[in-house]
Amino acid sequence: MKTKEYICYDNRTDEILAMGTARECAKQLGMNVSSFHSQKTAFKNRNIPGKARRNVHLDIYEVEDER
Repeated sequence: MKTKEYICYDNRTDEILAMGTARECAKQLGMNVSSFHSQKTAFKNRNIPGKARRNVHLDIYEVEDER
């Protein structure tokens, strides 16, 4: 099974903040892996009323395998 990879953007400037596995992205963003996964979940649920809105300027996308 291939390890999931992510790309993280600042949605105000479209600047790439981090790329790589969850561990690599967490290190580049200065957080631990569980915080990264929490941020990823918060991003996915951002537009659902009643869900946590953490760091509204961080967008985290899973990179699709091009096979």
